[in-house]
Amino acid sequence: MGPRAEYDVSPDGERFVMLRRENTNRTPLTFFVNWFDELKALVPVDP
Repeated sequence: MGPRAEYDVSPDGERFVMLRRENTNRTPLTFFVNWFDELKALVPVDP
């Protein structure tokens, strides 16, 4: 097995998923929703 991407982006570019490996027997899955809206609120862009 060679190197592989640890993330993927939806075809419309609106969502993505990222994998993170930990040294545990269980693998939690975390979803981040509306992260871009929060980013825009935290880092305003001048028009």
